[in-house]
Amino acid sequence: MRLEPFKNAKSSLPSRRLACALALTGVASLPLTPALAEPEPLNGPGDDTQSFLPKLNLSLTENVNPYIPCTIYVEGTRFYGVQHGQRVSVYVGLTEDTSKPEYFPETINDTHLGFVHVPAERIEDGAFKTELVTGQLWYGQYRAGLEYAVKTMISYAESTEEGHRTSETTKYDTQTPITVLTESPRLDFDKNPSAAGGSITVRGTGFESRYIPAGARLRLFINRAGLGEPGQLAPDPVSLITVGPEKINNGAFEVNIPYVSGLDTTKKYTLGVQIMSKTGTLANDALTTAETFMFTA
Repeated sequence: MRLEPFKNAKSSLPSRRLACALALTGVASLPLTPALAEPEPLNGPGDDTQSFLPKLNLSLTENVNPYIPCTIYVEGTRFYGVQHGQRVSVYVGLTEDTSKPEYFPETINDTHLGFVHVPAERIEDGAFKTELVTGQLWYGQYRAGLEYAVKTMISYAESTEEGHRTSETTKYDTQTPITVLTESPRLDFDKNPSAAGGSITVRGTGFESRYIPAGARLRLFINRAGLGEPGQLAPDPVSLITVGPEKINNGAFEVNIPYVSGLDTTKKYTLGVQIMSKTGTLANDALTTAETFMFTA
């Protein structure tokens, strides 16, 4: 069942066609309290504490790819007593990180994949709905093997020179694990091929075909090092081939990329890959990677 986009919270990142989604559901209760003080206790004396703890229910339909913006539809419940001037900051962070920053980090990196803020006035009976759009990391930023969760904390809407201060309370801190792409794209090949000419056998892993847009292909190339950005095709590549999604099995492929004889054995070269759309433009940076090597005499 497709969820309609929620419109009651402003995301930190622009809305766009996205590669993956999470669905979260929740329930309700208690009125809001006055402005800017620390939140009141989540429950009254004699209440069942567990039934009043904040909750995020996650239904993961696809792994989050750190190189492609993904939408997480969030429905939080039991966020009772969040006060005017405060907001629930929902973000994707490291599971093991239990630190409480003095100011909410409004940055995107491999430890903080995305965030959205839900103001107190948009929380009704302890419940809210919002969309969290993860950021788009660039080549080389992602470190495979990290564990992530959708997390919450309270921050203040009023901004200072240092940013938006966070609340000292941990009553609204909760997290629910999610799965993020766990293997960075990788190219394995002979790093000392002969300059006499021939081909290099390239084995790629971590190239999940679902992250290749319809009609797009992988483009493998050999550049002279120093020409173009890392992982980006130079104006006059030494060699260039394409690999279609049909040749990728469980994120892996093996191809031979040819090259001519007489290449300089004193210079460095790079073997790189990127995703190209049907129109010949860079489709996204999700699978861009490159390795440096030298030819031998």
